[in-house]
Amino acid sequence: VISGSGEAFCVCNEGFRADGLTCVAIDNPCSGVTCSDNGTCVVTGSGDAFCICNEGYHRFGNQCIEDPCLGVGCSGHGTCAINDDASTFCNCDEGYRNFGNYCLQVDDCVTGADCDEGWCLIPACTFEMGSPEYEKCRWFVEGPLHSVTITRPFYMQQTEVTQGDWHRLIGNNPSRFSDCGEDCPVENVSWYDAVYYANRLSEAENLESCYRLDGCTGAVGVDLNNCNVFFKGLDCKGYRLPTEAEWEYATRAGTKTAYWIGSNITDGGDPVCMGADDNAGILLHEAAWYNYNSEGRTHPVAQKAANPFGLYDVHGNVFEWVYDWFDPGYYQTCDEGCEDPRGPDEGLHRVVRGGSWGYYAGFVRAAFRNFGGPDHRDVGVGFRLARTAPAPED
Repeated sequence: VISGSGEAFCVCNEGFRADGLTCVAIDNPCSGVTCSDNGTCVVTGSGDAFCICNEGYHRFGNQCIEDPCLGVGCSGHGTCAINDDASTFCNCDEGYRNFGNYCLQVDDCVTGADCDEGWCLIPACTFEMGSPEYEKCRWFVEGPLHSVTITRPFYMQQTEVTQGDWHRLIGNNPSRFSDCGEDCPVENVSWYDAVYYANRLSEAENLESCYRLDGCTGAVGVDLNNCNVFFKGLDCKGYRLPTEAEWEYATRAGTKTAYWIGSNITDGGDPVCMGADDNAGILLHEAAWYNYNSEGRTHPVAQKAANPFGLYDVHGNVFEWVYDWFDPGYYQTCDEGCEDPRGPDEGLHRVVRGGSWGYYAGFVRAAFRNFGGPDHRDVGVGFRLARTAPAPED
């Protein structure tokens, strides 16, 4: 066009700007910015691209990603916040401490997970073992609630012994759910099988064997039976089954609730004990495979949340053999507190703890006790190992 002074100038179309008597394309800051297809790019007053994200999405640079805090409830005792790298953390209420995406009430025994190459160091400490009389779904064999002191630190296997672990060491696979794969817990193993495995692992790593097995009949992982077993004690430097007290202490990880992840009471005040109860009202499904969510089978280990000590699947997936003989009244002997209890000196059944894929919520609580003969094999029973932490001079 011609200006009033008789000079030519260009009025450029949208998307172009004048450069002398030429119209050149304007570089669009939003060109190539898709906002992850979850938002709309706009140009700011300073000429920069900026994503306006759809509801439920969060902006990180020129991307719109699903809000990382969706589904992070901080156990109902804190508020979810987002780090610069899009990871989440919980700002916990007073009296609660942050462990992953959970706000838990834990005692001073727990400072955090100390795990390496599949083993977690569990510090020595004193805890309350069993369940209080007011805990819902409680059985009488869980009481009385009593003080137990674990006087020496120990290592606990981070996961249940897997089918792959077993096959590499023993050479067979007794598991009924063998199609689940080598990362699933070995099951259908007896107490005799478990202590035999512990000895074999100690031998493989040139450590002291913690058990002497005499008079056994049958084959390990098949029909091992009739063994006379002598335990060398907690000073043994090799692998062993945890005691019942060590197991519950490691499982609770400083908590006093029905599960390490929280209560077995819904927000509406209803207990969750049996299959017909509203399991969706508690957080157990985030930490455990059990009747509510297992679809009738075991699952690969370490798929659910770890407890504050770093241990996986302490609730559900498979029951776990521990060292102790079972006695329904044994806790009475520790009524005033005891140190490093190893259970009764004799019995007919060994203790299993933790519940399994086939059990209801009430039977996978931290305090729940069950038992089986030492030759008993079941598709819902496996184990994990422990090892007393070597003293500094060792």
